[in-house]
Amino acid sequence: MTLIKLGDKKIPFVYQGNELLYPNPIKDGLLLWYDFKGIKNSDRIKTITEDLTGRSSRSGQHYNFGYISESGYGNKGLKFDGVDDRIIPIFKDFDDNVSQLNMKKINNGQEFSVEVCFKMSNNIITRGSEIFMTNGTFGRFWMQFLKDNAYSEKDEFIISTSTYYGTEGGRSVYSYSAKEGYKYGDEFHLIVTLNKKDKLKLYVNGELKGEQNLSDINISTPQQQNLLVFLGLGSQETYYRRFEHELYSLKIYQKVLSEQEVQHNYNLEKERWEL
Repeated sequence: MTLIKLGDKKIPFVYQGNELLYPNPIKDGLLLWYDFKGIKNSDRIKTITEDLTGRSSRSGQHYNFGYISESGYGNKGLKFDGVDDRIIPIFKDFDDNVSQLNMKKINNGQEFSVEVCFKMSNNIITRGSEIFMTNGTFGRFWMQFLKDNAYSEKDEFIISTSTYYGTEGGRSVYSYSAKEGYKYGDEFHLIVTLNKKDKLKLYVNGELKGEQNLSDINISTPQQQNLLVFLGLGSQETYYRRFEHELYSLKIYQKVLSEQEVQHNYNLEKERWEL
């Protein structure tokens, strides 16, 4: 289904009864879906975010947003101030428990896909800026921007995704602004797929930018029992800046998306958000 309009007005969501017909991302394996299109700072529902999968009736809870241009709904999505704005995402796990998003509850944290669509902040990165991150140490997973220290006179950055298991190490995949032409303030569609029995892959705007083998890592370090996710402020002490971008949508899958599925979701979001 392609972009829907009523006259010149674009329709963000189309329902038939309780069934969401549009937008129509890949539904197989979809555990959590947040979308911020069409919401305003004056709306009654501004303080919560509904899970569009329909798996849980509980919504993601917002904290500390001022619901102004710097901290609230912006031109397209939800703008985080990078100081104390946060969302606690809520999902329904395989035991039918509804609680904070815990990547450990998804195939033991060893097989999943994360899709994030957003507008990058214009704030220059001095170390790093988180995009998606779990808590914990052993078994943790994250996506972030990093300062590219290879360029001292230019503000180049790196899009990265990583996992870490302990003394066994982990793996990281990188995509460089100096090579790809990314700029501060750009809009991005990122998908990361992780399969401990196979690979960690990073897709940027529908293109596979890199992959690392994970199957050769033999885990002996006891892993975290929980890998909780916060969007924005998770801890008062953090090495990297918290999420400070304008979030358009977030999807979590219990499986590795195929190349064809990645393309489907990217083309859908590219059209909807005019990326």
